[in-house]
Amino acid sequence: MGKQRITKIIFRQLRCFIQEAKPTPDLSILSKSLFWDTDINRIDWQRQCRAVIQRVFERGNENDKKEITRYYGVEKINKRWKSLRPDVHNTP
Repeated sequence: MGKQRITKIIFRQLRCFIQEAKPTPDLSILSKSLFWDTDINRIDWQRQCRAVIQRVFERGNENDKKEITRYYGVEKINKRWKSLRPDVHNTP
C-alpha cells in the first residue's frame, strides 16, 4: 500500500474515533424547546437514544435532525426509527 492510502485509512479511523468520543451532540444546534421538560445536560445520550431520536424526528426542525443524524450516524438512526415506527416501514 502507498503512503497516501495508509494516510486516508488512518484519518478515516481517527474521524470515527473522534465522533464516538463525543459525549453529546452539539447542544448549541439543538432547539431549546425540543427538550423543554428535562435538563438537557443530564440526558444520557447513549442509553436514551431511542427517546431522543423519536423526539427529534417527530418534533424537531431540519437542523435538529441533521445534528442528531451526525451524532448517532445514519445506520443507528435508521435502525432505531424503524423499531419505533414499524407501521411506516412495513407498508408497500
